[in-house]
Amino acid sequence: MMLLFGMLLAASNAWAGAGDDALNAYLLDHFDQAFKTALPAAKKGDFLAQFVVSGIYYGGRGQPENKKAADDWDRLALARATPAAMAGDPRGQYVLGRVYCTGYVLPEDYRQCAVWCDKASAQGYAPAMVVVAGLLSRGWGVPKDENKAMMYYYAASKKGLAIAQRYLGNRFRTNTGSFTADPKGAMTFLRQAAVQGYAPAQFDLADMYDHGEAGPADHKAAFEWYLKAAQQGNGSAEAAVGDMYDEGRGVAADPAAALMWIRKSADERYALGEFYLGRMYERGRGVAADPNEAAKWYRKSAELNYDEAQYALGAMVYSGRGAYKDPAEARKWLRKAAENGNDKAKALLKQLDAEPGKR
Repeated sequence: MMLLFGMLLAASNAWAGAGDDALNAYLLDHFDQAFKTALPAAKKGDFLAQFVVSGIYYGGRGQPENKKAADDWDRLALARATPAAMAGDPRGQYVLGRVYCTGYVLPEDYRQCAVWCDKASAQGYAPAMVVVAGLLSRGWGVPKDENKAMMYYYAASKKGLAIAQRYLGNRFRTNTGSFTADPKGAMTFLRQAAVQGYAPAQFDLADMYDHGEAGPADHKAAFEWYLKAAQQGNGSAEAAVGDMYDEGRGVAADPAAALMWIRKSADERYALGEFYLGRMYERGRGVAADPNEAAKWYRKSAELNYDEAQYALGAMVYSGRGAYKDPAEARKWLRKAAENGNDKAKALLKQLDAEPGKR
């Protein structure tokens, strides 16, 4: 395994061009920039750019979802990437492997995805390393091997790939399996990804600062990183910025700013934003107190499986605050929250179960 790791790190990664720039932007979730860079190159026949355009159309990322256009670009990319892959071009190998993974214009075949992306990985192509790592960690198309997957993630992170750096950062936030938590190491990886403008990593880094996972909480730093992610449209970060304005944590309290950011997140159907908006209506902070509105937004968030909202909704419905009182429905939501690890819901259920005739 160490020999493999050394080969991955030593391999060159010296490809550059519009298609590569577009893919880099795409992997950072900078979809507008990715599309703007990719489309002209795709029209000129760059198969990597064609693949990026297809991915943007498939997911409706920065452009309206358009499966026909996506399929058309995918087929063009495949036609050009296949001979390049056969000739040893790692970009072509990566695209061919990814097309097998997605199963849109070729039959889904994780084994072939792994074969071709591993060929690209051996030449130091970092995007392919992350694909192989994901397959290894899930056991898709290859035997499941967490240790080997970590080697690929490490190699990709050393080459600066933000997705890999974020994965490693989150992996080391808690004890998982055979891996021991290393909060300071986690922050190092997350910061590497965050400074590249990768909004999910910016949110995760802010979350670590906010909760003091690697030392004393630093709410000012948390706010700064949440705001960077929110300004890129990360809905969870929008909610977190709103919450910090609402609580006056790391920034001066500003009810109007809190409502603006939280409603933006909630309107985009982010569970965290819906929960915070429900809480604002329940508390009457930034808006007029309205338990019915609170219950409505808690329900939306709870239906997205957010445990804090499930607990809040269960507690409201049990007590009769809001539209109605329904102990059976309250218990349903409290059980869901408890199953999701919410300690407050567990405690409340235990309390309810202890009441005479309430089982």
